[in-house]
Amino acid sequence: MITKFQIRRLLSIAAALLLASTLLNALLHRQMVSAETVARLMGMLQGIIVMICANDVPKRLPPVERLYCDPAHDLAYRRSIGWMLVVAGFGFTLAFAFAPLPIARHVAIGILALPVFVVVCMMAYVVWRRFSNRRSAS
Repeated sequence: MITKFQIRRLLSIAAALLLASTLLNALLHRQMVSAETVARLMGMLQGIIVMICANDVPKRLPPVERLYCDPAHDLAYRRSIGWMLVVAGFGFTLAFAFAPLPIARHVAIGILALPVFVVVCMMAYVVWRRFSNRRSAS
């Protein structure tokens, strides 16, 4: 369930992204910044948003009654997922900050793809364990 605080936070992140893109587009049309600078800043902003959202993962725990596994294990999974995605977001940001722009896009996606794949595998494993525990308990 999404609370009012979460909706406000998500809307403020979306508004900040739209405001930044509008401002950078206006600066680009007035030739105050180059297209490369705009691409770098937008890539860095996307990486920062990944870090902000990933930092929030361990803090969004469901009630203990809804968990099918040990809450300590669940929290450990969430913390590891959060850390992996924060580090990947930081790498994404650094790739857009320092790598040559034609390479930066590929490097940033590569940096983010591996942790996302690991997170998907971890989530699949947790779901598989939950369903196998349900079957054995029945």
